[in-house]
Amino acid sequence: MTNGQRKALRDRARLTPHGRQKDLCSWFLERFGHTPSQGTISDSLSAKYDWLDDPNVNINYDAVKLRPSSWPDLEEALITWYRQNEGTMNINYSVLAEQAARLWHEMEQYRDQNPPQFSNGWIDGFKRRHNLTRRSHKKHHGIVPRVPAGVRLQRLAEARSGQEPEDPIHVEAQPSDGVGDQSEVDYSVSELERSIAQYNSQHTPAPHPAVAAARRLFEQPQSQPQTLPRPQVRPQAQPPLQAEPRRALPRISSDDEIAEQVSNACQIASQFNPADIYIYDETKLYWNQSPDRRMLASETAQMLNMICCNADGTDKLPLWLIGTHQSPRAFDLAGININALNCVWRANNSAELQFVIMRDWLRWFDKRMAGRRVLLFLDDLNIHQDVIESFRSTQQPLQNTIVYRLPSPHPEKFQPPAKGIIRTFKAHYRKKWLRHMCDQIAMRKAPLNTTNVLHAVRWAIQAWQSTSASAIHTCWAHSTLIPSTDEITPDPSLEFVIPGTLEATLEIQTLLDRLRQQTDIRLHNTINDFIDPREEDYKDIPNAPLVPAFVTRADHEPGLRLLGFA
Repeated sequence: MTNGQRKALRDRARLTPHGRQKDLCSWFLERFGHTPSQGTISDSLSAKYDWLDDPNVNINYDAVKLRPSSWPDLEEALITWYRQNEGTMNINYSVLAEQAARLWHEMEQYRDQNPPQFSNGWIDGFKRRHNLTRRSHKKHHGIVPRVPAGVRLQRLAEARSGQEPEDPIHVEAQPSDGVGDQSEVDYSVSELERSIAQYNSQHTPAPHPAVAAARRLFEQPQSQPQTLPRPQVRPQAQPPLQAEPRRALPRISSDDEIAEQVSNACQIASQFNPADIYIYDETKLYWNQSPDRRMLASETAQMLNMICCNADGTDKLPLWLIGTHQSPRAFDLAGININALNCVWRANNSAELQFVIMRDWLRWFDKRMAGRRVLLFLDDLNIHQDVIESFRSTQQPLQNTIVYRLPSPHPEKFQPPAKGIIRTFKAHYRKKWLRHMCDQIAMRKAPLNTTNVLHAVRWAIQAWQSTSASAIHTCWAHSTLIPSTDEITPDPSLEFVIPGTLEATLEIQTLLDRLRQQTDIRLHNTINDFIDPREEDYKDIPNAPLVPAFVTRADHEPGLRLLGFA
């Protein structure tokens, strides 16, 4: 049983003070997939592990057997020295042992005590207690962590710029004792292109599947390698061809295609009042993500936010939130019906947008628009296309809604209004989360332990309410989908100021400065990396034709047929 599992067990026992240990065994099996003995349960709840409840103790939650330090003041001084010097020198076992011995003799509280033996075992325990075991000293050793091929291809598609391959990257061997700074190192575009060239060289076997996928992505002709003569082999029966699955890489539209789709969207939008034009989008929210850049987004809890509003900001629809549990424990303990909080709660194992949820949302939206004729913009996710096709196949079109799928964002040609709206929403959310963090730390509590999904739901609802109509309208005008009221024509390639977002960003910066004074924290390079990290962008596998999908009522106006979307 790891320290994290043991702490979760102790937290569960406090929440159910009259529960039996047998019930805790059943809960542990459901939560972690294996059943501990009743003796292990009893031992975990004893005073022996009271140190797990101390918010001031630095706990390695992945460790199975890890005791708190016998000399906490010494380790606090040593980790402080390490943080100050890790970027300027190579800190290995011997350096840590020498520095620990020096600090021991300088500290007044240890004057009359015998010093410990600062062996490699003691250093290993120190590193585990302070989560230093998985770090690599990249600055001094040129370490390039291994990245799976699928991840490299995904990054390659996102970073494609059309430039010539760069010089080769020389990768050195990873040292075994490095405890330097942990950072994510992306493989460059040129590295994968060199891999393709290597596999296209003479006398090479069949290319790796990742290389073949990269060729398909860039539509490069696959050269026929000159292979050595091989003995004749009796041909075998080929299995029947099956439909190729959707690629795990996004389709890249040309500038002309994007311009044409945006122009068509503007023509359709010109036939509606701004109050009758809506935008829908979804975004992930790592709701308890720390501003400390050493904490990966994948280690935090998430929920998916489904956001929709009209062009003048007068109608912000209630949020649809997708979590990982249909009835989270925090809801039950508070005795709250989550759907009574001006939001709709859905759940699945991965907090992802599923077909049924998207279909229900569109039906719910169309029902709210009863008696009106509205235009709804969606992005080009495959799941949107699937739901639209299902409405067509079942002969049950939406009664009040016309749906138009927008192209993918382009830094110079098109920025959908939802991008700025979501950033404003997240700025208000992060502000509330940072306030809570500062308050909890001031009370000597651990924010990550005192925050649950109910806090996140309430903050998300409040953040959506704080997103002003002027901010929403500004984002719409900047996208050029609706006419701008300003004399200057908006340029999607330029940055713009969203009303209310600047004030929220300044307050976030103030809270981050306060947090840095309260605790040991390493902030992101830019404040936007914390407010709206790239990991929260919700992406699907687009596989739609170039002409945007379209759904309308059976009696829609003939004027729209002129655009070829009947």
